[in-house]
Amino acid sequence: MNKTLFWFSLIVTLAFNITKAQDPYSMIKPKKESHGTNTIIRIGIIGLSTFCDSEFENRYLQFWKNANEDIKPEIIDTVWCSPYSSGLFIYKSKNASDYLIFWVTENEYNSDIHIFYLVNNILNNIGPFPIQKDCETCDDQIYPVNKIKIYGKDNEIIIKLLNPFIYNIGQDNWQKFSPEKTYFTIDKKGGKLIKH
Repeated sequence: MNKTLFWFSLIVTLAFNITKAQDPYSMIKPKKESHGTNTIIRIGIIGLSTFCDSEFENRYLQFWKNANEDIKPEIIDTVWCSPYSSGLFIYKSKNASDYLIFWVTENEYNSDIHIFYLVNNILNNIGPFPIQKDCETCDDQIYPVNKIKIYGKDNEIIIKLLNPFIYNIGQDNWQKFSPEKTYFTIDKKGGKLIKH
């Protein structure tokens, strides 16, 4: 009887600890489709694409709840348009059906990164992620978003940068941070990015 109780307790404890464990996110390469002049990145039934307007003033992030060219997309976010490329980098949770999306517009002199959280086909705009490479002599200040470790725990998504970086703490005040001492969290329900 005692052995049975011991094994049952051990199994319950292990199962509880596994559910509390970290949920890693991995970068994925979603399917791309052409719809007229747009290239849409498809994640399940939703679609995302970026484009510059005809006056070359703004770049838009478009979102389709059903990636179909007959449906008008919703404009989710806008950044200034530049001659540099813009890309979407998508991380998927291993254990949950949610995604963290980084919209990166390249520029020689600064890094323009915005974060979005996708869950249940709803796209949440977390906001700008003002990080850059810690490199004064580089032509390119863009932080490499593939040098990030992401995992979920409880109701948070934790972002750990793997390279040294500078971060805008406000009012264009950029400070250096070490990846060993600083990390970021996103509250899945509140949608706020917090530096720790």
